[in-house]
Amino acid sequence: MPKPTIKSWNAREQVTAEKLNEQLRDTTAFLYQPPYASLWTADNTQTAGGSVTQLSWTDWEFRGVAIQSSAPRAASGILVQEPGLYQIDYAVLAQPVGGISHILTYVRVNGTEVIGSAATAADVGFMSTGRINGVVKLRAGDVVSFAYYFSSGRSGVVIGNGAVKRGTHAYVYYVGES
Repeated sequence: MPKPTIKSWNAREQVTAEKLNEQLRDTTAFLYQPPYASLWTADNTQTAGGSVTQLSWTDWEFRGVAIQSSAPRAASGILVQEPGLYQIDYAVLAQPVGGISHILTYVRVNGTEVIGSAATAADVGFMSTGRINGVVKLRAGDVVSFAYYFSSGRSGVVIGNGAVKRGTHAYVYYVGES
């Protein structure tokens, strides 16, 4: 549902059911059910280090956005339909092997990094999380995707639904006009 246009009232304007519906019901319905996307991966993914890897999502729920998908269970990101500010929470749960590694995470808009973070996986063989949480201004037609990086010379496993359900995930929520 697109965000309704807020209209003004005129002095001494007669209140009608149609006017109330467009001003109150439609606006409240949008605010009650704003655009969002929840993406996660159910599969563990073996990854070589030293290059940025775009995450492919196997499962998702969404409303008011479109999922960018080249095949079933292979979403590469979301297509924004409603412009505004979006809260993004993105986490990569990973288990590096081959030594201590950095886990870098990236949120991209139209292929350009807009938010990044770094975490150090200090113990080999244990799970660590690279995480991003922030607000991004998006336009209709923007494509939001997610990527990660392990240190060169290291490899690892991105954890899907292992011991931690939805440990690797991206949540994108509309929070208001910009």
